[in-house]
Amino acid sequence: MPKSFSKFNGQSAITKERYIKMKQQLKAIIANKGYEAVLPSIEQSIRDFKRLEYTRGEIKETIRDYFFGVDSRIDDFIISKGY
Repeated sequence: MPKSFSKFNGQSAITKERYIKMKQQLKAIIANKGYEAVLPSIEQSIRDFKRLEYTRGEIKETIRDYFFGVDSRIDDFIISKGY
């Protein structure tokens, strides 16, 4: 992963350190509240991106960047949604 990369068509930049911290926070949410807190937020994110007219490729890339690789159940859920 590069030191920094842009998401959301250049509207914001995220550093590698923030990216790692975000993944750790996501793991903590799963540990504390379970998957019921995370899976609906993934679905809502997908709906929001569609509403904002992001392409399917942009949605797939963004969802996978933020949620994929944290947990196998989340990975399976994203794949089951077609992303």
